[in-house]
Amino acid sequence: MNEVKIFSNAIRIEDSQERNAYLGKECGEDLELRQRLERLIKDHFSPNSMLPQPGESESTLLSPAEQETSEWDNSSFVGRQIGPYKLLQKIGEGGMGVVFMAEQIKPVKRRVALKLVKPGMDSKRVLARFEAERQALALMDHPNIAKVLDAGTTTGGLPFFVMELVKGLPITEFCDQHQLGPKQRLSLFIEVCRGIQHAHQKGIIHRDLKPSNILVTEYDEQPVAKIIDFGIAKALSTQLTEKTLFTEFGQIVGTLEYMSPEQANHHQLDIDTRSDVYSLGIVLYVLLTGETPFSSNDLRKVAWDEYLRIIREVEPKRPSVKLTDSQKLNQVASDRRMQPNRLRSFVRGDLDWIVMKALRKERSKRYATANELADELTRYLSQQPVNARPPSSMDRLQKLCKRHPTGFALACLSGVILVVAALVWQGVQQRRAELRSVAQENLNDAMQGAALALGKALSTPAGQKMDWGQVETNRQRILDLLESRTLSDKDQQQAELLLQRVADAQKDRELGDLIEEALLAGATQTNLESWQKMESRFKDLFRRNGMDLDQTPPRQIAEIIRQSPRSSRWTDALELWIGGKGHMQAFPGGPRVTAEELKQWAEAMYLADADPLRTVIRKQIYSRQLSASAIDEVADATDLSEQSSRTLAWLATAYMACGEPEKSNRVFEIALEKFPQDVMLNYDWALTLTGQDRNQEAIRILNRCIALRPDIPGFWISMAKLLEAEGESEAAARAIKTAKVISEKTAEEPNSLQENF
Repeated sequence: MNEVKIFSNAIRIEDSQERNAYLGKECGEDLELRQRLERLIKDHFSPNSMLPQPGESESTLLSPAEQETSEWDNSSFVGRQIGPYKLLQKIGEGGMGVVFMAEQIKPVKRRVALKLVKPGMDSKRVLARFEAERQALALMDHPNIAKVLDAGTTTGGLPFFVMELVKGLPITEFCDQHQLGPKQRLSLFIEVCRGIQHAHQKGIIHRDLKPSNILVTEYDEQPVAKIIDFGIAKALSTQLTEKTLFTEFGQIVGTLEYMSPEQANHHQLDIDTRSDVYSLGIVLYVLLTGETPFSSNDLRKVAWDEYLRIIREVEPKRPSVKLTDSQKLNQVASDRRMQPNRLRSFVRGDLDWIVMKALRKERSKRYATANELADELTRYLSQQPVNARPPSSMDRLQKLCKRHPTGFALACLSGVILVVAALVWQGVQQRRAELRSVAQENLNDAMQGAALALGKALSTPAGQKMDWGQVETNRQRILDLLESRTLSDKDQQQAELLLQRVADAQKDRELGDLIEEALLAGATQTNLESWQKMESRFKDLFRRNGMDLDQTPPRQIAEIIRQSPRSSRWTDALELWIGGKGHMQAFPGGPRVTAEELKQWAEAMYLADADPLRTVIRKQIYSRQLSASAIDEVADATDLSEQSSRTLAWLATAYMACGEPEKSNRVFEIALEKFPQDVMLNYDWALTLTGQDRNQEAIRILNRCIALRPDIPGFWISMAKLLEAEGESEAAARAIKTAKVISEKTAEEPNSLQENF
């Protein structure tokens, strides 16, 4: 539903709570749309409103020609002529107007952009804002700002103005599509800063700088940036229009992800040019890292006031740290034609300092003007010391050498300079040696601590939370050492390898935890809906890692898994998904899977995982021809203590299916010596012991499961059945009651719990 239609419906709802509920439903997570509509509704009900009141025809504000299209279906004006301009197509839409590509017929023929107030949106505030935007653009004349060419009103009295047509892409999209390197991006961004400086000199603050308002097009094969959409611009001194124009108390204007801390205050009474400098800093941050400092998805999960508090108070990560933590680092680096490690090194240091100065929460500590930011980046590109941090003498000397290598070499021919330089160099070398010694000691300590933390994290039993605090502390110490630039190339390489190990361990554990949760869900629920949810989780997991189980052929999936550094984890996940498909066939209405499909996935598993033990177990289970001797032959030649918990669970289950309970129990004992707190391993053994009528032992093992994960209702149900079988009715009743309480808390229906025993 379009914006005007939502507005029209909303003003007909008299009860404010019902109206708010309606707006929440129609706007969803689009906070900007919600804000615009709330402002229009408030203006509509004010005594001086020019908007139609309930019961009054909306068409009374339009000309007869415009009355025919008062619903404003986003295409109704296409093909019509306004003065010498023929509207060709809609190219944009904002809160107060729509932008069309138009053809000017006279006095010259050319393509232009025509912005027109929406019918029904001509309140005093909207008209004032529209006029202010036209006046702001008319004041400026700069190659990086779209020009105003003409203005007027339609026959129905709707204002419009005509601008230079910019056929471009948002700056971030353009840079990614053309794979511009970081230096090319900085050069283009400097042009944007110069354009904003021109606007500031004309007394105009943009207040909504973001990539979609900075379009880039090519002229003579050279990218040129054009700043557009001064729809919420503010004048520094003089009024832009004689119409009433002010930012109402409590009103937040601007785009949240690019908003400055002072814009995130409800009064917004003290906005100056440094607010645009902050927004430019965020655009620069995205150009370098591919992401905004604070994820819009994460921010929209918190309350509105908390959202604004984060913008006002929380310091963002440095760009180099953001890149290190990024899940999309490989793609971001590829878009910039650099290797991931090289991109991090390029951003680390001066660019970190420049960006973070532009993003200072205190305005007085930011760059005072857009020109200062542009000049700083120009100094960086020309190898000059930057002002964002006090440079050391050695920094100045190194950059001087890079700028003037010939002059420096000639100067060194002088005997006096040679003596002085030798003395200075001796002192510098001594200082460097001291710093290297300290840095090396710190690095050794940090690497040792991080390695210990990593080892502890990797040995944390499945189902328990990993202690990432120590890992993060040591990771940050290494990042600080890298930033200090006191490390040798060898030390730097070792530190970066360790950081990568920590990142890989975290990804591996996250994958393992998700598999663990899926196993628990599948093991404790048996209705079709539960299996479908479990399958959906696995599909989503694979899709997020570049493997679409519905679209990608099985052999291609297998090849991706085989080359993955976490191939065993992905193999377990794929195995569980295939097993789930087989389970669902047993339910009425469950999806049908052909024998050919299962065969293709089974063959894919052999390709993905060539481990001899898992291969023989898999063949035995898939073929339904279980042979203990065939499994013995491979198991006897394998060091079982080196196998994963899932492999050992499969082996024990396979022995049980072959009618070898003692061998099955022996494998479980070996597995639990290595993985004593693996909840699913314990649960599988409890199932096996129950099948052998060894209920008391099964109760002991199941108690361990409940101690590890007391939040799983199915464990309590299983315990209740065992207790009932052993004649302990009261204890069984208490277990059932506990399961129901947990089920109610998790909104899980009790009758969907697994009846395992």
